[in-house]
Amino acid sequence: MARCRRGVHALTWLSTALVLVTAMAGCRQPPQPEPPPTALAVYDRLTSGVEARGRVKAPVRYDLTSPVSGSVSRVLAAVGVDVVPGQTVLELACPDLWLAVARLEREVDLAQARLQELERKADVEPIRLARDRLLLELAKLEELSRQLVLRAPRGGLLAEWTLLKAGRQVLPGEEVGTILDDANLHAVLMVREEDIPIVEPGLVMLVYVEALGRELLGRVVDVDRDGVPQGTRRAYPVTVLLYNPGPVMGGMTVRGSLYHPEHREAMVAWGQIAPLERAPVVSASGGVVDEVYVRKGEWVTAGQPLARLVNAELELTMVELRYRLERTTAELAALESGRPSATTGELRDARAQLADRTEALEAARAALAALGVRSPLAGRVVSVPVAPGAPVDRGQVLATVVDYSRLVLKVLIHEEDVGRVRPGDPATVRLAAWPDRAYAAVVTAVWPEAVLQDGEAFFEATLEPLPEGAMAGMGVWATIAGRPRPEQVLIPLEALREQAGRHYVWVLDDQDRIVLRQVRAGRNDGVRVEILEGLEEGERVLLGPEGSGDR
Repeated sequence: MARCRRGVHALTWLSTALVLVTAMAGCRQPPQPEPPPTALAVYDRLTSGVEARGRVKAPVRYDLTSPVSGSVSRVLAAVGVDVVPGQTVLELACPDLWLAVARLEREVDLAQARLQELERKADVEPIRLARDRLLLELAKLEELSRQLVLRAPRGGLLAEWTLLKAGRQVLPGEEVGTILDDANLHAVLMVREEDIPIVEPGLVMLVYVEALGRELLGRVVDVDRDGVPQGTRRAYPVTVLLYNPGPVMGGMTVRGSLYHPEHREAMVAWGQIAPLERAPVVSASGGVVDEVYVRKGEWVTAGQPLARLVNAELELTMVELRYRLERTTAELAALESGRPSATTGELRDARAQLADRTEALEAARAALAALGVRSPLAGRVVSVPVAPGAPVDRGQVLATVVDYSRLVLKVLIHEEDVGRVRPGDPATVRLAAWPDRAYAAVVTAVWPEAVLQDGEAFFEATLEPLPEGAMAGMGVWATIAGRPRPEQVLIPLEALREQAGRHYVWVLDDQDRIVLRQVRAGRNDGVRVEILEGLEEGERVLLGPEGSGDR
């Protein structure tokens, strides 16, 4: 009986399983979700470019002002409508002006009639002159009458009328309205000083409007070569005309990428013209400044006296050393004259003492002579930080002399680029004073020790020859045709995520799972970014919104 019940249960279970399988086979499979947009990591080299950030420039404003006084008669254009150049937008009324015009017209007519009546008489010149004066005055008043009709000076959007209503009095020069010319929107982007030499009017720039999430093409129309300070560096405003801006509005944040057709593998370095030799004049010993013979800005020759120090302690030491030397000399002479008790050891000791005291006296004389401070080279005195009566210590700077006859062109190269620069590399140099002039130069040396600026490492390089007209302190930019950058793994910039100073990408693995991975990012050109660690060539990264773990 038990065996029979087990058989019944087994049949029941099999029947149920068959029904479920049949039902599942008849059901439609749910649609698979569309895969997110992805891109392959490729092994390639970035194209050198310029990145910049800025804002859309507000439309150009044209203020409508009244050229004459009068009262508002009619407003012929409403706020919010587009007007064309020359369109009548406002009419003013000025009864006094109209009366003056009518009066002058009548006086001109009377003068003309009187002139015709007396034209056969001898002396009609006074009447003719009076008529001409009236005609001139009438022309002026008629011109004022025409100015009572206010026309749009430019096409654009009539943005506002300033408290205008019929009968309101308007004074000459008073602002009555505003037209916005939004037909040509511009973006003003700030370019770093190391990139500005390759930016020039006419280049095409890709501009990304962050608020709209869209990219626009633009053309560089103006480059401000003076720049504005940003911390310890300078940035340079570049104005870009936007093509087909659509809903873009003034004040929106934008970022731009620009490529120069002739500088794909070039790097840009900035620096200045500096003197080859700059000599600080220091005190060889302590003392007090007695006299200063030169002033800041004076030209000096090599060896020319600059200042004189006094040191009472050193002078006293000189007196003591001179006395001891004379005494030792006398004692040695007595020993050498044949004193019977003198031994060979005494003579040797006396001679050694004489040599030591002679050497000490010579050192003291040299120190005393060093109190007269002289210029080590010919040049210009650029600083004299001491004055008579001031105490100075040994090694303290008393003056600085610069040799301006020998100048050198020095630029700073970022540590990412220094490996691509070698002596002999050709370069193009521009002076900040004359940015439109380009000079050929060659890299002559690269200093092997970095200097830090704003937390970044730069290496100093020198170039020759000097540009024509170069003077010490002038800013320079150099575009150096260095070695190509090594190829790196590249991905689209939009695939890179950043959080808390670290970079991540979402990777689609072999099982179609979305995995978050930390990477080390390098340079970017506004379109693609280098991945230095964490990603291999051929791996696929997500371009869309972030994933949420494994899928």
